[in-house]
Amino acid sequence: IEAQAYGHLARNWDITAAIALMTGEIVEGTPQTEGRRPLGVPSVSGSVWSVYRFAGDWEAGGGAFWSSEKFLDDQNRGKLPEYYRFDATVAYVRPKYELRLNLFNVFDEQYYYGGYQNSPSRVLPGQPREMQLTLLYRL
Repeated sequence: IEAQAYGHLARNWDITAAIALMTGEIVEGTPQTEGRRPLGVPSVSGSVWSVYRFAGDWEAGGGAFWSSEKFLDDQNRGKLPEYYRFDATVAYVRPKYELRLNLFNVFDEQYYYGGYQNSPSRVLPGQPREMQLTLLYRL
């Protein structure tokens, strides 16, 4: 089940929130995996994102993403802990172009995104703090 809500907190202030509830199950597999939760599938995940548009074509925003714990392999022998990640953005937006600076993982939180090669001892690390500058031009 997935739900998303979008609204205006004020005239120039938008918010989006989403949640996903998942009950993944392996229905066909080996005797060790049948009935288990597939690797990398959290039972709950969600996000909140908000953007405020200032006078003069500037906007700024940020939000959070959360994931509950998830298994490292299809036999459910190891788990990744839940994690939170915070992102931010600032942009100059015009009708023909947009210049945007994004900051991912603002607090440089160390987290793990998933398992690797269906092994309980191998993990995929999450994205470290990173900045991205983009220019979008509309034809």
